[in-house]
Amino acid sequence: QNTTTTMSLVEGIAQWIVQTYKDNEKRLYSDEGEFDEKNDAKRGYEDLSLAVGFLDHATQAAFQASQAGADEETVIAALLHDIGWLQDKPSDGDKSLLTSADENVWLAKHDVIGGKVLRSYGFSDRLSKLVEGHVQAKRYLTYKEPGYYENLSAGSKFTLKHQGGIMSEKEALAFEQDSDFDNFCQIRRWDEGAKIIGWDVPMIDTYEESMSMCLWKALWKDRRDYSANSFVGDEQVEMLARNGFVVIPNFITCAERCVLKKLVVDLPAKCVRNFTDTPDLCKYGTREFLRDGRMAQTVALLAQKRNQILLHERIGKFEGRRNTTGNKDEGEDQSVSCPHCYATQHNVNNSPKKTKSGDVMVCFLAIGDFGEGQEIKLFNNRAESDNAVEGSQEWQSVSLKGGDAVFMLDSTVHMLNISDSSPPLLTAAYGSKDDLGEKARVLYKK
Repeated sequence: QNTTTTMSLVEGIAQWIVQTYKDNEKRLYSDEGEFDEKNDAKRGYEDLSLAVGFLDHATQAAFQASQAGADEETVIAALLHDIGWLQDKPSDGDKSLLTSADENVWLAKHDVIGGKVLRSYGFSDRLSKLVEGHVQAKRYLTYKEPGYYENLSAGSKFTLKHQGGIMSEKEALAFEQDSDFDNFCQIRRWDEGAKIIGWDVPMIDTYEESMSMCLWKALWKDRRDYSANSFVGDEQVEMLARNGFVVIPNFITCAERCVLKKLVVDLPAKCVRNFTDTPDLCKYGTREFLRDGRMAQTVALLAQKRNQILLHERIGKFEGRRNTTGNKDEGEDQSVSCPHCYATQHNVNNSPKKTKSGDVMVCFLAIGDFGEGQEIKLFNNRAESDNAVEGSQEWQSVSLKGGDAVFMLDSTVHMLNISDSSPPLLTAAYGSKDDLGEKARVLYKK
């Protein structure tokens, strides 16, 4: 990969983070300082106050990390350790991030929220864990160091109750075994020391290039919430067997989507097939993602078969044959016959056979932002399979937004209906090396 070129693709995310921090420069700041302990118990974490503003607090922490000679990821983790503060409160129906019956204290777990957000942006699992670790370090130090708890502010004592409280001996021993244990504790120390009024430290813009570098290094790599094992469980396998397809939301990170969107812009044609064989189109690491990485691993888990190989892939504006069923007028949406139908229609030797599990799986990944009303329609042919629900042969709408992926068995989903106005897609077909003959593999490649 060309480092400079690829970094330029993700720098927009770093710039957005920088601007977000600037927009929240005075967040948490109050000329009155912290309230007394009695009032602390009546308000949420979001109302706590700092002696300095949110932006100064972040840059002071990062400067201390830099001065201490910390590695790049640790410096950026120190800078972004409180990014969870900036996230909107979950909707009333989403209780996954709430830490108590009182919704006002949900941000006491800003470490967990921050780690989740950073992974979604595209930062590495390690950097995200460093952000999560600074609160765990607070819990550890209150257990380990005499007098540490007494020196906490009233607000910090209040949030500690909703962050797990003081660590137990067993928890502390496990925490000490982490390879980044020292860095967790250091980030906590830098957090505590980042409340100095009038301290002149480098501006947040100084760290923009380092953030871009961290994002680039983490491209296409597995992390919590972004791995085949985190996407696929019994529910997804059963859904695929029952419906012939399954949708997995947020399959790629923001950084990875930026790279794919740029790749589409660089295409020499509207749509390019077998682009992983083209060196100029693989300089961003997409070959590994498709052939051996997250996409291929997810297919293997869904199909419950190993030795899955990439048969065919293309990227760009999806162009297929017009609907030949006669149910739609000429000039409307395009319908694309699936590879399985094409193979059987042309009597290819060793072509995939219709089975309950499906020999070939086709994946569509939404690269752009799907607006309201944008959808892919699948012509489901489950009525022809052994375990189909009677009368299920019909068009089914599947709504996707940018970053979502749909995985389908081509032995059950025979046709796609895609609007001409839909954003670009990445599509790939996989099959088991043990199930497909050489001629079938060649056909898919064509």
